[in-house]
Amino acid sequence: MRRTIVSAVAVAAIALTGAAGCGAAEDAAQGAADQAQSAAGDAADQAQSAAGDAAGQASDAAASAAAGAGQQVQQQIDQLLEASPIVFTPESAELTGQNEQILQQIGAALAASGAGITIVTHSGYEDAAKAQELSEMRAEAISQALQAAGVSADQITTEAKGNTVKQGAEALETGFQVSP
Repeated sequence: MRRTIVSAVAVAAIALTGAAGCGAAEDAAQGAADQAQSAAGDAADQAQSAAGDAAGQASDAAASAAAGAGQQVQQQIDQLLEASPIVFTPESAELTGQNEQILQQIGAALAASGAGITIVTHSGYEDAAKAQELSEMRAEAISQALQAAGVSADQITTEAKGNTVKQGAEALETGFQVSP
């Protein structure tokens, strides 16, 4: 009987050891799974960071190319305007035939590049309201001529300054600023 009790205790001890060993195996398996999940998360974070860096570099390169194209178009426009400036006659918003030809060439350069342009107009009237109205009419005349040359209305911004910036003969001049 003593032998049976010792055998039973031995079997129970072995069973408890086996059960304890299973818990340790489960703990080890869970630890390995946690480490694998952590490593996979770190790898995903690194991949996402690398993709973000590459996208940022591509965006910077595109912005630089657009700025270069915008500068080139600005130079073309400056050369055209140096040879034949867009100048209005006093108290008029009508474009001359020569002005329309220059605006056709400017429009072709803008349409091909997709660059935007800001048109700045002035008027020399002493009366601020009249000066503003004429300045707006001049800006609209130029905008319409550029659109007729193929420039999208979305590419055109106008700034009618009236008599707030330039006076006299300078108020007859028009400014053009290209933006990428």
